[in-house]
Amino acid sequence: MNRANKLVREKTAVDILNASILLLKMEGECYHQWKEKAWGRELPLTPKGMEHMMENVFLDINVCEYRLTHHADMTWYYSTVSKNTNAARDYHVRLPKDSFYGSHFGMCSCGFPAKEGLPCKHLAVLVKSSVIPGLTRINIMPHFWSTAHWQMQYPLELDCKTDMSMNMVKAKSRPNEFL
Repeated sequence: MNRANKLVREKTAVDILNASILLLKMEGECYHQWKEKAWGRELPLTPKGMEHMMENVFLDINVCEYRLTHHADMTWYYSTVSKNTNAARDYHVRLPKDSFYGSHFGMCSCGFPAKEGLPCKHLAVLVKSSVIPGLTRINIMPHFWSTAHWQMQYPLELDCKTDMSMNMVKAKSRPNEFL
């Protein structure tokens, strides 16, 4: 039985060093692939950010169906958005005057922006109504959907070395014999 167990163990044994090298190479290739995608992008939002913005946020918003009140202080824009019906609920929106990494993403009392990380229809009404100067479809999105944020995660000056071999690792891991 011992000989049979030895044959099975030899076939299924994993060399930890080779497995580590393989994993590092695969992670490096993945890093380079995403780095090329991030820096090859010309649109201001990531692909998923553009999809969310175009399909989910600004779809079927008619500004004429909403009633707006608006005021501002030194740091925030405050708005109240509600439907043009008698029993409509008022939603309170707060947007920062100063952008955070180019984004004026704010808060709404409906809770959707805080929960989903996307602008709600009340924020979209503010953008489409143009009551706040400089507010656009792009800068109402959170900064983490921007291509610039994506590029910060994969800096150009950082290079991930994936050209490693077993001989190179063994040569580097030997203690200095001549000291």
